[in-house]
Amino acid sequence: MIMNLMDTSPMPVAKMIKPAVLALTALALGIIWDVFFFGHQWGIVVPIFAVLLFAVITFFDRQTHRHLSWYETAVAGTILVLSLFFVTRDAEFLLGLNAFAMTYLFLMLMVSLYGAQIRNFKIWDFVLFPVIDIVVSVFDRMSILKELKARKGVSSRVVRGTVLAVIVAGIFIALFVAADEVFRELLTRALHVEDIVDLFDDVLVIGLISFGTLVMFSPAFWKRPSVREIADAKPKKDFGIETAIVLGMSSLVFLGFLFVQAVYLFGGESSLESLGLSYAEYAREGFFQLLVVAIVVVAITWAVRMIRSEKYEMVNRVLNGFLMLLTLGVLWSSWTRLGLYEQAFGFTSDRLFAHYGLIVVAVVLAILFVGLVTKLKDNTILHSVVFTFAIALVGLNLLNPDAFIARQNIERGDIGEGIDYRFLFRLSDDAASVIMDHVDSDEFRNHISTNYQKVDEYLSVADELEAHQLLRPDNSDPNVYNTEEYKTWQATNRQLQTRSSTAARLLDAQSKSYSSWIKNYEYNDEWQAWNVSRWQAKVVHDKF
Repeated sequence: MIMNLMDTSPMPVAKMIKPAVLALTALALGIIWDVFFFGHQWGIVVPIFAVLLFAVITFFDRQTHRHLSWYETAVAGTILVLSLFFVTRDAEFLLGLNAFAMTYLFLMLMVSLYGAQIRNFKIWDFVLFPVIDIVVSVFDRMSILKELKARKGVSSRVVRGTVLAVIVAGIFIALFVAADEVFRELLTRALHVEDIVDLFDDVLVIGLISFGTLVMFSPAFWKRPSVREIADAKPKKDFGIETAIVLGMSSLVFLGFLFVQAVYLFGGESSLESLGLSYAEYAREGFFQLLVVAIVVVAITWAVRMIRSEKYEMVNRVLNGFLMLLTLGVLWSSWTRLGLYEQAFGFTSDRLFAHYGLIVVAVVLAILFVGLVTKLKDNTILHSVVFTFAIALVGLNLLNPDAFIARQNIERGDIGEGIDYRFLFRLSDDAASVIMDHVDSDEFRNHISTNYQKVDEYLSVADELEAHQLLRPDNSDPNVYNTEEYKTWQATNRQLQTRSSTAARLLDAQSKSYSSWIKNYEYNDEWQAWNVSRWQAKVVHDKF
């Protein structure tokens, strides 16, 4: 049976999970993390470990007769979807975003499994509660420790004996390793570690992951009081006048800014000529700052919502809604600037992720606006914001940023804008197939051949100029600097530097970048790191 999101009844516990089972499960997960995950490149191992975690949760669910609510199911499904992108994507920053989102969503899932009253969540519960309260609860309310103290049976004695045995055995092994070189060598080979330091690292990783897993699971599946009582909101002082002034003043500033945008940014290139600026120069910067402006408006909107002035509620609602509409105009200005800049200078990861941020902030503003004109609860809005970020991240993964960037920049080159090959060949394996289609074309081969011819010409001229440069006039005479001979030598030297730098740029920009992309590629053949993009990149590089 699926539990309702707003259900705040205590979690039914029909059957306790023995402490030994929970401890051994945590230890097993720690060992699996150390052996198959830690120290390896992200790849197929990530979804495998995610499935393993949810298998443990499902097992505990059946033991406790606790069924996931639709909200918890949605969070778990989002985590699994994000984990699958570790099998299809290679861009490090994108995978880092995925890892951060998965960790946060998993913590949110644990928050829900704690049995806290979801419908009473505030903004701090979504920001701080998943981390701080989970850690604090271990030392404050960890039921497994209380159960171990209360039990006098075999399980508690087995746990105590195991802990003592590990400590004593560790002491003996350390002494034997220090005393006998043969024992140390055999032990090192048997454990497949180079030295005892590596062994210590493994033990440390296993211990940390096991403890972290124990922290997550033990409070979620043991009978205990609520992690913390969420008190009802107390009446606060009315700040309606202050918030109205802030919103009104901000709206005036936004109106002035949007007027300038309407005249110069949206008014056509002719309006900028009077200032001596081109579209590209005007749009060169500012989009990140405008994104921050929109984020600040989101924070102000939420703060005003939390204050909830009853006396001046309608005034604040109108001003807040007007400010949000103006902020959408600011976001459009930022989007336009970013588009103009990309038309002039091409796509990069930073600029594409800025597009992602603008879209997410715009959707969040729309959600807040709906909450402003309707009676949506805070909890519903916050859940919508969390899933907005998650769904947008899924969309970004489906877009395949590096492949998209490579495709756009190559298309710009086809219409005569030029291609930054040094940047293109530094993209991740996600772009390998797109780059392959380009370098396999006759146009690219002709370009490479033309560049090599130019380099040969420049180098031959540079050799002649260098020979001429060696005939430097005698500068012992101060008057030599005013002679035609010295001026000719200076001009020749400048030509040499220009020709040499031109040849170097040609080699670096395309030829050397291409050669480096082909020759310096290294494929990680560990099964843990396998994913589709790296495999496709290997096929591409093997072909060339």
